[in-house]
Amino acid sequence: APQPDRKLPLPAPRLDQARYFPGCVVLLSCGGCGWRRRYDPLRIAHRLYTLGDGGLQTPVADVAARIKAACARCGARRWHACLAYPPGLDEREAIRLRRRLRD
Repeated sequence: APQPDRKLPLPAPRLDQARYFPGCVVLLSCGGCGWRRRYDPLRIAHRLYTLGDGGLQTPVADVAARIKAACARCGARRWHACLAYPPGLDEREAIRLRRRLRD
């Protein structure tokens, strides 16, 4: 079985807080069946900005509320979103990404 994503313990994260956690993603999950998909937070913020519907200050929970599409697996329309580290990201990779952002 694949490793689960590690959710970040933030009370009400915004998309701009992703820059403090290099390598993190927006984890979108279906409330009906638990299907999950990972997205780049900056791409989501850029898309919301171009649509005039938000930007970097958008709370991650609001991203899930804006999704109108039904789940491909079960057809439910209940979505949850959070910031998480993908399963393949180890400590060395996180340090490398942190240094790349710093330099």
